[in-house]
Amino acid sequence: MARFLRKPSKMAKLQSDTLNEMLSFNSLRLTQRYMLVFVGYFLSMAVVIGMGWHGLMSARDSLGALHDKSLQRILLAESINESVLQSRMQMLLAFQHAPDSPLAGLHEHPVGTHLDLVKHNLKQGAEWQKELNSMVDAGIEKDMFTEAVRVQNDWNSKLGELVAQMEAGNFSSDLMSRFLATGREEGDMLVALVGAFKGLQVTQADEAYQAADERYHISIWVFALCVLLGGLPATLLSVSLLKRMQAGFQQARLGLCTRRVEPVLTPPPVAHRKFCGRNQRHHHLSRLAAHGAH
Repeated sequence: MARFLRKPSKMAKLQSDTLNEMLSFNSLRLTQRYMLVFVGYFLSMAVVIGMGWHGLMSARDSLGALHDKSLQRILLAESINESVLQSRMQMLLAFQHAPDSPLAGLHEHPVGTHLDLVKHNLKQGAEWQKELNSMVDAGIEKDMFTEAVRVQNDWNSKLGELVAQMEAGNFSSDLMSRFLATGREEGDMLVALVGAFKGLQVTQADEAYQAADERYHISIWVFALCVLLGGLPATLLSVSLLKRMQAGFQQARLGLCTRRVEPVLTPPPVAHRKFCGRNQRHHHLSRLAAHGAH
């Protein structure tokens, strides 16, 4: 009983052999192998095309976001800071036009030249502020920009009052003190806030770059897996299909070469049959004559 349990039955062995034969690629017909090869190549190509399309779309979106958001915001923020610095410089040059200033004679143009540039910078800064406000997203970016807008509005208001008094001919030391205090407080604070806003844009651009680089490496891994799991099996199936076809052609050629060709017996022509019949009758009469002579 134990020996019977140790030995597998013939039926189980037959089923195992049949299963192995079904799982073997050699059991597949040529058409089935061709379809497997075709499906393997098609799936690999579809995945590679899809991966390439997704990569191009991601690159387009990343470049669009980098240009339309981060880069454009950085340029506008830099323009606002530049307008603040230019306004402060023009105000200092305007104070040199004071009647009691020893530098007044060095300027060959009226004080309005500097004050007009200050007013232009204030107006241009307000326009840049509105344009930038339409691009800012909600969250910490919005909060930071809102604080910068508040400081910029205070800066524009105080600096506008100083410009108006200087246009009226007020170049007093008290006005100079108010201008210097406005520059130290609102001016420096505005430059710092806008600089922090620019830093946030640079950080977001760097994060977008990191995400794009991560997608790039994922695409490389997907491409390698497609080649390994799709292209390689399809290539092996193609090689197996070619070998099987070559073996089939060789067997067919050997079968044609070793096959015994039987001769085809054709009946003799009528004239040949008549001639053979006369010879046979003549031979028979000759034998009878010889037998009678004896």
